[in-house]
Amino acid sequence: MELERLIEHDDGAAARSHLEAGRWITYRDRNYPGFIVREWPNGKRELIQGDRHGNIIVLRTL
Repeated sequence: MELERLIEHDDGAAARSHLEAGRWITYRDRNYPGFIVREWPNGKRELIQGDRHGNIIVLRTL
């Protein structure tokens, strides 16, 4: 329950910090249910999905 509370009140500071440090972030987007969005520091966004072996598959660039 604590994690859900933290997610509901997230201000995005941690994500911005990662992007500013040159690292990508991943998140869910309601526009792409069932998938994950990976965002790069340069603004590039990709729709990704993991396979059963733990590999990341880039489905398309958004």
